[in-house]
Amino acid sequence: KTSVMLPKDENYAPNLYLYNYRGLRVPRDGHQVAAQGADAQGEAGRRLRRVLPRRPARPGSRRLCTSSQRTWTSGLSAARNLEQRFPFLEYCYPGVSSIEKLPNARLIKSHLPHSLLPESVHTENPKIIYVIRNPKDVCVSLYHFTKLIKETGYEGTFTDFFESFIKGNVAYGPIWKHYLEWWEHRNDPNVLVVSYEELHKDVCNVIQRIALFLERPLRDDEVNAIAEHCRFTSMAANNAVNYEHWKKLGFVNLAEGDFMRKGIVGDWKNYFTPEMNAMMDEWIKDKFGGTGMSFVYELRDEVTDGEEV
Repeated sequence: KTSVMLPKDENYAPNLYLYNYRGLRVPRDGHQVAAQGADAQGEAGRRLRRVLPRRPARPGSRRLCTSSQRTWTSGLSAARNLEQRFPFLEYCYPGVSSIEKLPNARLIKSHLPHSLLPESVHTENPKIIYVIRNPKDVCVSLYHFTKLIKETGYEGTFTDFFESFIKGNVAYGPIWKHYLEWWEHRNDPNVLVVSYEELHKDVCNVIQRIALFLERPLRDDEVNAIAEHCRFTSMAANNAVNYEHWKKLGFVNLAEGDFMRKGIVGDWKNYFTPEMNAMMDEWIKDKFGGTGMSFVYELRDEVTDGEEV
């Protein structure tokens, strides 16, 4: 049996459970994430192998998705929302059948770790862009996102969520397994690993790296235009990327604010107690020590405050 129900977290809605699917924590309710569909076994796997083209851009964050998409399509109408233009591989909406109809080069994103991607990722070598963010800010961001989504019914405190995060019992967790699987492939020629913090420190440099990686060189004016398009304030005001349509569909708790919340580095300092910070530091050393992976926890005068663990 590959999928095992985890003990019920009473902070969530009564009908929402997490399942352990081959090491990944998968929510079976809500948007019905089908991790099985990303497995390389069975008919679902065969369908997904047909979906992935030889060279799609596969960004892992919404800011990066937008910059990559402009690189590939330059002029795509903003009338279509991000879910339609950059569908998630594992979501039922718009679904694999819709992705199959997209023209090459297809732009697909995913929450899945390396081990759960379709077999074609390992045989066809599509272009993959993987985005990491420091775990402290991820914890805060995911907490707010979990409270934002109405179907989760999450009523726990940040302390409750922090404890679940540390244990890996959050959707698409545990984060360390996810990060380390991709980190092992950071030197693969078809994989580019960038950090959320790099995007803040020097977005133009990251855009140039992405352009070279995707074999789509850009002029300086194009880089600057993409950088402006990807500014947090620009994206927050752009209905094609800010998920405002979720409000109309009733997917979100309006009292929890917007999908585009802050978009900053270091927001964890507004939530972590000294004890939480010490616990997280030890957790990071335990999970990432000796791997060569480093994280940036705040930006000061364009100088990173990272520490290798």
